[in-house]
Amino acid sequence: MYKRNIDILTKYQNFDFSEWWPSTSLNFLPKPQSILEMHGLPIQIRPQQIFSYGAENNQSVGGIWLITWLQGYKDEDLGIYSEALFRYLSSYYSEDYIINPAACMVVDISKMKVIGYDKVIDGEIPSLLDASIAKIKAHLN
Repeated sequence: MYKRNIDILTKYQNFDFSEWWPSTSLNFLPKPQSILEMHGLPIQIRPQQIFSYGAENNQSVGGIWLITWLQGYKDEDLGIYSEALFRYLSSYYSEDYIINPAACMVVDISKMKVIGYDKVIDGEIPSLLDASIAKIKAHLN
């Protein structure tokens, strides 16, 4: 297990993390309570970073959520996480910021794969969050 974790982290030794951030200066924001209720279920959303950027009267917000699973995630799975992150940011920050779907990034750290919510909006990845929650609810009843 520890060797696997070290192998994953070694991939990032020379990685340029700036390719994940917008090219402007960032302000890192606090992470509010991570439980959102969606369709009657409590869903925990735990991004590692939330940031704002842009002109003072036109601030955008985004976040990065690092996840991993031994077998790795499919793009559709990452899309579910990015959609949840978008809803989380919309829930807590939409009054003061523009929520940028492209900056709602989920990173499968074992595969070094990044998916933004913009790919769900553009239809490149199907929107599966609501359907997944409905399936979970069906199994709980």
